[in-house]
Amino acid sequence: MWKADSTLVGGTASDSEGKFHLKGITTGDYFLKMSSIGYTPVYISLKGLKSNLEIGCVELVPKAEVLDEVVVETNSIVRKIDRMVVYPSADAVKHSTNPYDLIDNLMIPRLHVNRINKVLESESGSVQIRINGTKATQAEYLAIPAEDIKRIEVIDNPGMRYGDTGVGMVIDLIVKKKETGGIIYAQILACPYKQQLYLDPVFSFKLNHKKSQWGIYYSSMIRKTEKSYSNTDEFFYLGDQTIHRIQKGLYAPDRHAWHNIDLTYNLNDVDNYTLNVAFRNSLYNAPYIDSRNRAYNADASDYIISHTKNNSRSYTPSLDIYFQKKMKNGQDFQVNMVGTMINSDSHRLYREYRENNDVDISHILTDVNTDKKSIWGEAIYGKSFDKIKLDGGLRHNYAYTNNVYTGDIPAISSMYQMNSSAFIDLSGNFNGLNYMINVGGTRSYFKEGNIQHTYYTFTPVLRLNGVPHKNGWIQYNFSIKPNIPSLSSLTDVEQMVDTIQIQRGNPNLRTYRTYDQFLVYTYNHKYFTWFIRLSYTYHDNPVMEEFLVENNKLIRTEKNQCNVQELSFYSNLSSRNLKWGDWMLNLQLYGGAGPTWSKGHTYSYKRIISMIGTNSSLFYKQFGLNLDYRVGGGRLWGETFFHPENKCYISLFYNYKSLSAAITMTYPFLDYKTGLERLSQTAPMTQWSFDKEAQRKLAFSISYRLDFGKKFKERDRNAGYKDSDTGILKY
Repeated sequence: MWKADSTLVGGTASDSEGKFHLKGITTGDYFLKMSSIGYTPVYISLKGLKSNLEIGCVELVPKAEVLDEVVVETNSIVRKIDRMVVYPSADAVKHSTNPYDLIDNLMIPRLHVNRINKVLESESGSVQIRINGTKATQAEYLAIPAEDIKRIEVIDNPGMRYGDTGVGMVIDLIVKKKETGGIIYAQILACPYKQQLYLDPVFSFKLNHKKSQWGIYYSSMIRKTEKSYSNTDEFFYLGDQTIHRIQKGLYAPDRHAWHNIDLTYNLNDVDNYTLNVAFRNSLYNAPYIDSRNRAYNADASDYIISHTKNNSRSYTPSLDIYFQKKMKNGQDFQVNMVGTMINSDSHRLYREYRENNDVDISHILTDVNTDKKSIWGEAIYGKSFDKIKLDGGLRHNYAYTNNVYTGDIPAISSMYQMNSSAFIDLSGNFNGLNYMINVGGTRSYFKEGNIQHTYYTFTPVLRLNGVPHKNGWIQYNFSIKPNIPSLSSLTDVEQMVDTIQIQRGNPNLRTYRTYDQFLVYTYNHKYFTWFIRLSYTYHDNPVMEEFLVENNKLIRTEKNQCNVQELSFYSNLSSRNLKWGDWMLNLQLYGGAGPTWSKGHTYSYKRIISMIGTNSSLFYKQFGLNLDYRVGGGRLWGETFFHPENKCYISLFYNYKSLSAAITMTYPFLDYKTGLERLSQTAPMTQWSFDKEAQRKLAFSISYRLDFGKKFKERDRNAGYKDSDTGILKY
């Protein structure tokens, strides 16, 4: 190992298993060289190295298989065939108390942290969070001290191994192994403002004894607002009748709460087996999610009040059992089973009446009771050879859903859905080029009443990456993914939305394919990291909206349309740990742009989408100031363009050992609004939604973590599944 000025500070030899330990290394910037006779050396640049850093498994390539020397040289970043591995620097850990703070300080490209809600976001889809390979919850993440995180593994194009097709990125925390003792963690985030309540309490407790670990996790999200509203301008071309309706939003209450309670047990015999059992409970209660409008005809000054009252509640328990066995000769086997039950009740009442007269002009009632049972399972086998790694797996999901609709249009929807998949994954290195080839397929089955259908999808994945020059990294990825329609889209039910519109499900929807490919280039310099991504996505016969006219009513349904094409360019420039005495600056600038084409059987649209943002932090000792700003973005899908909310937060925070406190102002420079444009020739619409209480407000948070005893050895786990699709027809 050398210092940045090429001064040798130490070296050692590995044992028979390739493990090594360098002692007496102080905090600083270093270069680490790993070499063996007959293999090409690998160099890793470690900036801000702290003590007790574990770099994980690093592959040495035989010299006979390469043309030139392969050099992996990064600022605490190692690129692997399917992921980016980030090693936190001492400075990043110093200014963090939990994984969310640490990830934000590391400025990982295309990954954004909502510091208020403690949520990870990505432009490419939802973000799945894991701990040592195990799918985790927000409360479990928050219970981990930042100093216990050895590395963060970023899988930016998850395949079938990670289950959910909607996942755009997987963030896996590899944490220090525990031995004995435990952790108690508590956090509360509150934003009291006049009639508004914004409250997020979190509590976690973990206890270790010998090979066992018990855990209790509680988290909730409580919201109460009184000043949210939407303005809508819409046309309806209903044959020989044209309606132009303008709805001016009035303040309406929105009160809802999520409560999550998880009980976990882990039995671990290091390098032998792992048993993990989790009993998860999710409770949701929304007594008020209302909307009120003054509805005008464009050619009249008179108006009526349109008032929608929504309330719902649900309880979702699930049991997750996972077992992993390590075997001889580099073999590994794991099996996972998850059983879920969903019971929910929802109530929707739509009324039209005069403002000074409560007598109904129109009254539409819909009540739905949901009873769903599902079981999900997978088995994966892995084998490591001298030059390649082989994985293979099977996955199956069975679900039965019974929705009983009462009210103005009674109906019963009983749906059966089965999805099966299999895959084989081969990875290795050839002439200095890392490769991963995945061959798989899925089978989806759906049945409701006399309607049933089965679809098969071929799901290959190809990944290639390598080092084109010093400090550089390039990767190409191609994949085909299946997209299975949701039960809420497939249900053979229709319900009145208002006096003009009817929502109708379509049980004849088919599973469709998404062809995705991207090229990534990363340049890591001592003072900055530059990330570029060029991607092209083709959705073949996607499930998108369809508007029909029947009996002077607008029918809103879904259909397999022609295609959607998305071409995008994204660039991220970040510089971390710029120091001046006790001051330190992290600076990140990012942006992207590209066209989207949406083609249906009766329409074709194009939209250029662009976005730009910054996430920068200034630190002084234990204090920090963060600016998170983003404008633009959105998505064209079907005949609708969705405008996301712009983001603007300013946070002042203080971290000292296990204590963290923060004050955040939301939208200090921008107004909070989201919107959509429906481009349909049959029913064009523009809608903007506002929340006056969401802008220029202060949120306060405080957290404390108590560690007691020594630590327990936790075992990596590679599974996780959650079922949340009720199958209720969406409005």
